[in-house]
Amino acid sequence: MQVTYPGVYVREVPSGVRTVTGVSTSVALFVGESIRGPLERPTRVTSYTELVRRFGESHTHGELSRQVRQFFLNGGREAWVVRIGRVATEPAYASVTLQTVLGASALRLVARDAGLDGNTVRTSVDYDTATPDATFNLTLFRERYDAAGVARRSDLERFEGLSMDPASARFAPTVITQGSSLVTAESLAVGAGRGRSASDRVFAAVGDLDAAFSGPTGSLRVRVGTSPALFVRVNRTGFSTTVLQDAINDALAGLTSLVVAVTLTAGSPLEISADGDVVVERGDADDLTRALGLGLSNGGIEVGAFAQARPAPNGLVWPPLVDGVDFDPIAPLVDRVPLVSRLPSFSVAGTQLPVAAVAPAYETSTATTLSRVRSDLEAVARALTTGSTAWSASVRGGRLVLLPTGGDSNAGFGHTLRSGATELATADVGAFGLRTTEARLRPASPAFATRQLGVSANELAAPTLAEYTRAFETVDREVDLFNLLVLPRTRDASDLRESLWPSASAFCERRRAFLLVDPTPAMTSRDAAESAVGPLRRGIATQHAALYFPRVRLDDGSHVDPSGSIAGLMARTDASRGVWKAPAGTEATLRGVVGVHTPMSDVDNGVLNPLAINAIRAMPNGVVAWGARTLAGFDGSGEDDYRYVPVRRLALFIEESLYRGLRFAVFEPNDEPLWRQIRLAAGAFMANLFRQGAFAGRRAEDAYYVKCDAESTIQNDVNLGIVNVLVGFAPLKPAEFVVLQLQQIAGQVQT
Repeated sequence: MQVTYPGVYVREVPSGVRTVTGVSTSVALFVGESIRGPLERPTRVTSYTELVRRFGESHTHGELSRQVRQFFLNGGREAWVVRIGRVATEPAYASVTLQTVLGASALRLVARDAGLDGNTVRTSVDYDTATPDATFNLTLFRERYDAAGVARRSDLERFEGLSMDPASARFAPTVITQGSSLVTAESLAVGAGRGRSASDRVFAAVGDLDAAFSGPTGSLRVRVGTSPALFVRVNRTGFSTTVLQDAINDALAGLTSLVVAVTLTAGSPLEISADGDVVVERGDADDLTRALGLGLSNGGIEVGAFAQARPAPNGLVWPPLVDGVDFDPIAPLVDRVPLVSRLPSFSVAGTQLPVAAVAPAYETSTATTLSRVRSDLEAVARALTTGSTAWSASVRGGRLVLLPTGGDSNAGFGHTLRSGATELATADVGAFGLRTTEARLRPASPAFATRQLGVSANELAAPTLAEYTRAFETVDREVDLFNLLVLPRTRDASDLRESLWPSASAFCERRRAFLLVDPTPAMTSRDAAESAVGPLRRGIATQHAALYFPRVRLDDGSHVDPSGSIAGLMARTDASRGVWKAPAGTEATLRGVVGVHTPMSDVDNGVLNPLAINAIRAMPNGVVAWGARTLAGFDGSGEDDYRYVPVRRLALFIEESLYRGLRFAVFEPNDEPLWRQIRLAAGAFMANLFRQGAFAGRRAEDAYYVKCDAESTIQNDVNLGIVNVLVGFAPLKPAEFVVLQLQQIAGQVQT
């Protein structure tokens, strides 16, 4: 501050106070089997609907879906789900290789989800784009059959205007992989063809080009490859294809290594081609493109260099897409063979497609432009669609496309495809470019199903300890915070979780989380639970785990482990009362639970509670949690600090909050100013908890303390780069036993 005049100056000084914010206490982590979903990759879900969309609702793959449902039903707000399973038989992922119109591999799609559910994914390809001779659309969805045997579609995804050009912003593998939740995509195309811009007009002779000029010069703009739109002007005098070719290449000189070729055969369209894309745009006032019919705006066609690397479209396509190198609509215009004379005669289920209805009108036409070809094709399409319930017809670019309208998309729609009176063989079907409406991510079906080859996935086997270990390692890397760990029962009747609890509890101890332990398969009665709890406890980090018994009966009649319901109950209790409140008692009802597998009396509860087995009991007000001990809290354990679940979870909450909130101190000067900031930050956090009723004690000094000074951090600690922060708190312990003493008052004897 600069001082210039006599008087009082005011300057605001930062307080240096850092706020410690309490972390969430009820983020649950579920690790188990599901019918689909990413394998060994943590996925955040905030509702049961989201879980079903991503992981399915299968009850044949263990209890994961039911446990997550109970978590959200009982008050949970946020969960992480990790799907695990063992790849016992290859392949684990369904896939399909889509082929080009020439039969080469174009695009490989691989289901994101391992297992059989990936086999339900379907895909279809069409060329219904703004540039149907260069780009394509791809549709993805799941197809399942309901109880009535009707195919139902879900998870519809559509990607439009895709290109197989790696330099394009719509490069198909990138767009699909980044945008699809169903598949990943990989290009299998090898190299590119020649890009072409072809005229809409047919020129009977080269000399007809002179008629294109209305003045002494003509102009157009051309883009080749990645070049900008270049202005090209040509003279009428001495005009030829060579003159136009040289003029374009001269304009391109120094901008690209690509060289164009301009060709014209009598009775054919004018064509400009190169090893890259060729795009023709209108010129100036002496525009030449209109007269020549070049460019999309003038009815011409433009075939990208990577057009022939596209996946073939679905449906029956005419002209055939596999006749040599023909992959665009130029051929029928060149040879001018009447359309109907080349279109095969088809019957579906004995019904003749009414091609003849439009034959006379078309055979008398003089189709001299691509525009006229399209117009005639649209007339044929209308006739076919009107005359058949089995097929719908449309025009894509310069081709006629027929698609079946019903039935099983992978079993031939229940129809026979015939040409005349002869049923088409598989080879004949391929020769006409036949595709089904959708390609399945499964092996090819019989004729008239799909030409594309696919790979069917096998189901995943039940997980082993190795899969759980990898899942924990992945969570360590990718999940910032979770508080509760639930390991739903798998479909494996042996239930390997009994050998998993020790490593799972150690994982929780390291992550400052709490493990919810379910009854083992052997715990089918009070006596069995009493006998099994001792061996179960061995190796477990007992302060970080709690066991709940018995299994519960849900509103759908099924019996499941209670951990999902308890995790949701803890979340609900944390939100309404605080993490220091025991998730037990008359208000600790379990929603969606209508009964228990093993009813318990007070006597039964009295046997199990001293063993640190938390009972779940049917009370008049519903099924409730009736215990709040950690596995370390059994009678005679000598454990006093973390005997109870709320005390342990409160300590974990404080640890995690201060761990994150005091990071500001790292690399700061280790002296009194830093220690003061730490005391202020940690003290304010603890004071706030005290005001909320988290601690025992009527006064703050009785409830907690924060110490960080020259006594806690001596000079040797400073030399080692250490600052010691001592935090203490007086926990609230639940009133586990309420003892009533009754005494009769004897009447006073009057003397």
